[in-house]
Amino acid sequence: MNQIRTGLVAAFDEETGLVFGMTMFRHPMEEKIFKIYSADGQLVDRDMTNQRPFDFESIHIFKIQKAQIHDIEAMGISLPLHSKNGRSDFWR
Repeated sequence: MNQIRTGLVAAFDEETGLVFGMTMFRHPMEEKIFKIYSADGQLVDRDMTNQRPFDFESIHIFKIQKAQIHDIEAMGISLPLHSKNGRSDFWR
């Protein structure tokens, strides 16, 4: 089962409505076929049998307006499964 671990809101600015956070996504790849929506809106199978397990460390900035998320900008890096992230004892 895919999991989100060690999420952290590191900073927020009430005046601009920006929130900066970091998250470690764990992908053990126990499920090999996923249902996803294609570009034309059809629900299709995505075969991930060749994908090795991995973690994905990401940083993201959320734009909040009237208590709702309006935009998210994110970037990250793929890491080996069970990687340490340096800010949590969860992986140690």
